[in-house]
Amino acid sequence: MAAESLASIPVDGVRIAYRRVGVGPPLLVLNGFAATSADWDPSFIHGVASSNELILLDHRGIGNSTDDGKPFDITQLEAIRYYPARR
Repeated sequence: MAAESLASIPVDGVRIAYRRVGVGPPLLVLNGFAATSADWDPSFIHGVASSNELILLDHRGIGNSTDDGKPFDITQLEAIRYYPARR
């Protein structure tokens, strides 16, 4: 399995933090709304990452992601899927 990479992208005036782990077709992994990308069971992540590149988010205002205090919903996080894949 490839090493993890940590990054963030701008989405509607905030920064959404995410990590990538694994190799293969990308798979966006969303957890509970108040959980971070680090809250996943490592055995689950390593198992799925053996055949996929996982993209794990810190939701807006949680973990390493920022929040501007404006209302938002989970559909706004879809913007990360348009971010260029790791090269």
